[in-house]
Amino acid sequence: MRKVLKHIRILIPVLLILIILVIPQLNSSELMNSTQTGKAFGFLWGMLGYLSVMLVVTTVTREIQIIKITRIDIFLGVLSLMVLVSYWQHPGDQLQILTFIALVIFYLVIRVLNQKYIKYILLALVISGSIQAIYGNLQLWGYYPSNHGIFKLTGSFFNPGPYSGYLAAIFPISFGFYLFNVQFSLPKQNPLYLKLNVYIDILKSSFNKIVSKSHFFYNKSRKQSSPEKQDKEPISTDYITMKTLALISIISMCLVLPASRSRAAWLAVLVSSAYLLAVKFNVFQRIKPYFKTFARKLTAFALLIAFLTIAGAALYQFKKGSADGRWLIWKVSADMIKDKPILGHGFDGFIANYMDYQSAYFNDNPESKEAMVAGDTNYAFNEFVQLTVENGLIGLLLVLLLLITIFSNELPTKPFKLSNDQTFKPTTIETIGRTETTETIETTETIHTLSEMYSLTTISRSVILSIVVFGLFSYPLQILPIKICLIIALAISAGELSLKRQENLLHPIYFSMPLHFALKSIFLVGCLGFLWLATNRLQQVKTAYIDWKNGFDTYNMGIYDDCLEDYEKAYPILKTNGDFLTNYGKALSMADKHTRAIEVLQQAAKYYPNTIVYTSLGDSYKKLSQNTNAEQVYLHAWYMNPSRFYSKYLLAKLYDGSGQKEKAIKVAKELLGKDIKIESTAIEEIKEEMNTIIKK
Repeated sequence: MRKVLKHIRILIPVLLILIILVIPQLNSSELMNSTQTGKAFGFLWGMLGYLSVMLVVTTVTREIQIIKITRIDIFLGVLSLMVLVSYWQHPGDQLQILTFIALVIFYLVIRVLNQKYIKYILLALVISGSIQAIYGNLQLWGYYPSNHGIFKLTGSFFNPGPYSGYLAAIFPISFGFYLFNVQFSLPKQNPLYLKLNVYIDILKSSFNKIVSKSHFFYNKSRKQSSPEKQDKEPISTDYITMKTLALISIISMCLVLPASRSRAAWLAVLVSSAYLLAVKFNVFQRIKPYFKTFARKLTAFALLIAFLTIAGAALYQFKKGSADGRWLIWKVSADMIKDKPILGHGFDGFIANYMDYQSAYFNDNPESKEAMVAGDTNYAFNEFVQLTVENGLIGLLLVLLLLITIFSNELPTKPFKLSNDQTFKPTTIETIGRTETTETIETTETIHTLSEMYSLTTISRSVILSIVVFGLFSYPLQILPIKICLIIALAISAGELSLKRQENLLHPIYFSMPLHFALKSIFLVGCLGFLWLATNRLQQVKTAYIDWKNGFDTYNMGIYDDCLEDYEKAYPILKTNGDFLTNYGKALSMADKHTRAIEVLQQAAKYYPNTIVYTSLGDSYKKLSQNTNAEQVYLHAWYMNPSRFYSKYLLAKLYDGSGQKEKAIKVAKELLGKDIKIESTAIEEIKEEMNTIIKK
């Protein structure tokens, strides 16, 4: 039994590493929105498998593990509770909330994970990022197709934005591994690790042969200055292997990131790299004595502001239209925050309300030049803005306190190790239900030296910093692989805080055997029930996404009546998914099921108001001769996105068909004099029809 348990326990970190490696690469063509939902379902099934293994381990042992609760855990716990309560009050997309719950569990899993596996988790991220970087390079060279009709570079994501954001989150890990000389070696005691070591040793030998003569990239910071002394002490193969892997990852990402044309990703990489270099060379400690006086501090602050202003202006000019579009989104979002400042608009509150607010904005400012940069918007392109919209100032305050806690916890000036006769005992995990038998781990044989904790904590902070900077101009928290990176970095930071400051709100409790057995039985029954319900629900949601994809494909072939059957099957599960309801309502309208179409499209407008919803709604109202309602929704769609012609074109056709000639001519003239955002044959055809209306 002990041997079986030992082998099962090996699966715990292996499963986590596989999840981290595989999820970013997934893309399931049988599912709707395959690049996103494929990753989500893969993550959910992976977590269910992991929890099943954990349940087996818990069943055959007497151990119950708890984590030392830190302020980071508290802030994240309160924020998670706010999101769950918000979803309970205003239900949204089921896949989104299931993924959120799985991420909360994933955080707890990383927190209770034995600290010696943490750097293997980070290594899995490096390998995953390297795979994506190589994949992107192959797309640029024409060997693999893109997942987007316009952009050539997407990796396994749906456009270059999330792809570059994921690489920006991985880059500081690779760079940190290179700077801090993080090394790996598998323990020799386990048969599985012995087999893996055979192949790893071959890999190490290959790297050693290739780069053994290079001291520029592989300088281990030894004090010997002469080549003769260095030759006497050759660099270890572990060191060479990790340096080479880190370099491959760094170079492959540097080759592909410029092609992404993502200013947010470039800035994130620069800031996180600067932070790593500053910590590595003790820049903060070295410059501190130079800023003792108020005048010097003021001068430094002024120079920093000037530099940021110049850099910001340069980045603004690089893609001016995109920057103006983000500024419009933030202005409209400010109105949303103003209406619900404390608790916000709730779960998915941004996508459920933003376009209605944008419509109101252009209704009040019809001559605004910002209309040319408007669009159908799903994200705020600033995670702090979107957080405040959805969770209010309370949510923003929690996140700011979280970041302050992480970065205000000072790192030591230099890495240091315990002396040879000392030992280090992990304090983030405690055992309940038995006497103290936790093994003491020797410093020379473990990664739990304070020197390595220093390196891993610095790397985790740089990951958080990179995602925060990227999140100022994009939407990383809407991308699952980036969220996984963030969760891992937060868990490492929380573990470091509990280790350093011994913060804990829970203490070991020792139960009598009968009580221990009763509690474990209740726990196991609860876990089995949870796994059964989760598995059934997940399968139902997956089947609904398959039906949605089948219906969508049939719709695109123009077979509108036949596609409704698939949409109907998916509807009970996806009736709170705004994107699905938009597709379904449009299909009903095209199939002349206008009464049902109006019901579904009105429902869609509650979860994801957009121009397609309102133009389709107007078409159905028009077919049912409800011209007043049709006029209102066409106008609403027009104000949502005034840069487009289609909504007002439909309005002109409505006026012309219902005999309202003066209104029809007025709208036709407005369209003929309207600035064109993107030239197309459709716009030329619209203008020809408008000329026909005027001539009549």
